[in-house]
Amino acid sequence: MLGWEVHRSPHGGHSRAGRTSTMGFMDKAKDAFGKHDDKVADAVDQHSDRIDQGIDRGTEFADERTGGKYGEHIDKGGDAVRDHLDGLDGKQDDFGGNAGSDADKA
Repeated sequence: MLGWEVHRSPHGGHSRAGRTSTMGFMDKAKDAFGKHDDKVADAVDQHSDRIDQGIDRGTEFADERTGGKYGEHIDKGGDAVRDHLDGLDGKQDDFGGNAGSDADKA
């Protein structure tokens, strides 16, 4: 197992009530990114157009797979990912209407 036991919840899904790991997957991912924020911020600055396309593809795929039922929530999730990645360098300049604005000023 992955450090936790899977139990059936009364709603038909799975719960992680028997979790034995002190650090989950997302905690490990946050920790890994936290140690390399400057490198991730540089990568976002250099490849924001490709990252934006990937986020769009991911949200479109999820929207199609759910039949459009959760489209609004999926879009909010994609926007949240963009906002977080965009703010890694302390500037909101990589996605959306402000993309490339610093380069245009130089």
